[in-house]
Amino acid sequence: AVALKFYFDPTQDERVDREIRALEGFRHPNLANLIDHGRIEIQEKTVRYVAWEFIEGEALDHRLGRGPLAPKLVACVGRDASRAIGHIWKKRIVHRDVSPKNIMVRSGENEAVLIDLGIARHLSETPLTTAGVTWGTIGYMSPEQCRAEKQLTCYSDVFSLGIVLQEALCAQHPTRGDQERILTHPCRTAQIA
Repeated sequence: AVALKFYFDPTQDERVDREIRALEGFRHPNLANLIDHGRIEIQEKTVRYVAWEFIEGEALDHRLGRGPLAPKLVACVGRDASRAIGHIWKKRIVHRDVSPKNIMVRSGENEAVLIDLGIARHLSETPLTTAGVTWGTIGYMSPEQCRAEKQLTCYSDVFSLGIVLQEALCAQHPTRGDQERILTHPCRTAQIA
């Protein structure tokens, strides 16, 4: 079984090419591994496709809909997602979207897999994102991502993973999704009466 993704927008070709180049020959048990890619005709239109290893399990965002995870499972998610982050960083790739929707918990709940490198930042290549624009999921971006800094590192992904793990333990986002306000406004000193 495979997971298929179709790309109908030719303006995304360079981003798709980068994702494919990053994953070709790049295998890891905690990443969705590339199986095949190419172009096919659908209703007289040429469409790109990418096929990944099918991950038998459930996306973490769906799993969290049933409540918090057991601490042991949160530890497994942290271990496996951090291994995946470390592995892609060897190629100087920052995922930029480490969030519950991009982490699969394998059936049996003892392993996690990081998926979807579609908006990853490849530091060895010219940026595709317009200056001053950022990509990622609101509520999970690091402060440097929120500031649209170009020279991200794996620390950005580690920051995002920390938010994911806090949410997994509590089944509630640590800032209730209002992360941008907290990151962009200075903290106020509490007044003690």
